[in-house]
Amino acid sequence: MNPAKLGISYSYVLPFTPYWILSTDYVNIAVVYSCTDILRLFHVEFAWVLSRSRHPAASTLKTAVDVFAKNSIDVSRMTDTRQQGCEKE
Repeated sequence: MNPAKLGISYSYVLPFTPYWILSTDYVNIAVVYSCTDILRLFHVEFAWVLSRSRHPAASTLKTAVDVFAKNSIDVSRMTDTRQQGCEKE
């Protein structure tokens, strides 16, 4: 067993996908990465910065980007997720 590594499947049709928690402070943020090959034809990678705050501090995001860089994960195409329609913090 590997700590912080688990597998998920979003439906019975989709393949099992690794889901790795690269870093967390256990309070405010988790830095997560996933990659898989689909039918041996496509390589797909996902990276998330999961935060309890809709607007994490710039220093928090910098720390997350540093974690990705340390693990050789390209974040150049990452985008912010819009938080519209959510209840106020």
